[in-house]
Amino acid sequence: MGRQDVVSVLLRNGAHVHSRTTKGQLAVELCSDDVATRRLLQKEMRETIALHPTDYRLGASLEMPDDRVFGGVATSDSLESIVNGLQVEGGAMPKSCLTSPSREIRFEPFFVPRAPLIPDEDLELEMVELCAYLGCQIFEGQPGRGLAFLVVSGCVRDYPIDLVGFMRTAKLSPLQVGTFLGEDFSLSKILRMEFLNSVCLVDTGIVSALRTGLAGLKVPQDLQKLHRLLGSLSEVWWRQQLRAARLGLKRKESPKDDSDKELPDNLAAAVEVCSSEEIRGPSLRQTLLPSINSLHQLFFSTVMLHWNLHAPLPPSQKLSFEAWNALNRSGSKEDVPAWLLEPVYTAVAQAPLEELSLELDEPQHPPTSGRFASTLKVVAETQVEGWALVFGDGLPVLPGGLGKPNAANFVECMQMTGMISEATATARTARKDSPPESAVWLSMKGPFFFFAMEPEPLKPFAFLHLKSWVTELDPSRSCFSLRATNADAEAPPAKLQLIVLLPDGRFQAFHLKKLNFELSDPTLQLWTQALQALKDQQSAPCAVDVPV
Repeated sequence: MGRQDVVSVLLRNGAHVHSRTTKGQLAVELCSDDVATRRLLQKEMRETIALHPTDYRLGASLEMPDDRVFGGVATSDSLESIVNGLQVEGGAMPKSCLTSPSREIRFEPFFVPRAPLIPDEDLELEMVELCAYLGCQIFEGQPGRGLAFLVVSGCVRDYPIDLVGFMRTAKLSPLQVGTFLGEDFSLSKILRMEFLNSVCLVDTGIVSALRTGLAGLKVPQDLQKLHRLLGSLSEVWWRQQLRAARLGLKRKESPKDDSDKELPDNLAAAVEVCSSEEIRGPSLRQTLLPSINSLHQLFFSTVMLHWNLHAPLPPSQKLSFEAWNALNRSGSKEDVPAWLLEPVYTAVAQAPLEELSLELDEPQHPPTSGRFASTLKVVAETQVEGWALVFGDGLPVLPGGLGKPNAANFVECMQMTGMISEATATARTARKDSPPESAVWLSMKGPFFFFAMEPEPLKPFAFLHLKSWVTELDPSRSCFSLRATNADAEAPPAKLQLIVLLPDGRFQAFHLKKLNFELSDPTLQLWTQALQALKDQQSAPCAVDVPV
């Protein structure tokens, strides 16, 4: 049974549609991914309002199962606004919960491209290749932050078609690609639809659609991410079938006898399956699949079957066709016939599919096939790294931070920045109970300072691009400071640009007067040597170091 079937059973047995969670959310507000279930709950809310309009207008309270009350001051208009405010991608929810091909969900995102923050004059060919190499490395551990770095550095234009093209052509981890596309971030939704719609699914069946649509990625092990990914695949597949039907496109079929032409559609489809060919395209949609929801559930069930059959389990724990067929039975009109499931089971049982595999990826090596390939890896290597306390003049004011010194704690400010990210902990994403640490892992790669919470291979949450600066040293405290300079004396004072990479693929820039670094180990000499070497490589004028 799918989510919609479970919700239907609960509602028929008296479940209260106006019950709220401990966070005050209605059930309909939690259905951000399941459109069909959302429609069902929305219809039930409207019917409840229609059956008891007087109670809502008078503000009568409704008793809840946990002895709480709901709507002490609620009105019919307020509840109606809640229902109408819940929308799916592309438009308001329809008044009926019945699924229909004519009620196709259109995906027309309002996308505002972001401009890169590194100036164009700094983006020479060698610099672009270095940023692309570093961006791919970041993507291997943090796909959202990797995409943010590629966009902010100007390596990839901030358009869905360009981002998806880079994800398909660069040697990125297929598992990380699937993981990010399965997230609930707004950028993930846009790229997920663009990624799946970039291939033709018109002449595909269940197994071939999974292989074709998911080519270039691996399905994530997280079931919610898998649910979103397969839901988008079913929508794209269904939409392409409707578009092909409108354009008069038909699948190429082998010539049939006159007797075959007189067969009913369902019987002709059964004959096609018996010929060891899975039913595909328009025949699958028009004759066998009642709705997108049925296709979505069949995709999900097929992936679960693949994981079961090709897992290291004893034969007694592997599903037979009869057992899998029984799991796909709900007793409703949307049940898929057994003779359609049988070739799907046979195809999945023959051999494991790479796109559906649970095996971890082998380490990917970012491409280095450019003009500067011989020196790219050398430049991208870490010149110096270590733990440091970082303080900045110009960081945002912390909540409740009155009375604190101007040099705010760097880590606390960066954690506050995460509050505006779509990756913030919610009812569905548990928050990690870990005390904030003051020190950050600082590493220097080429002209970049990367800030990370752990000394892992390039997993930064922020970076600093060094072009023209002054280094101020304090050897007695093992400290140094960075301050931006401007060659033009009449120009406004220059500032350092600290760019924070967010897990949802976005970024945010802070312009700071100065950054102070207090090293946790005696590596001050290594840092000053690395900074001086970078100055010697760059042609931009720099001021002379001034001891504090």
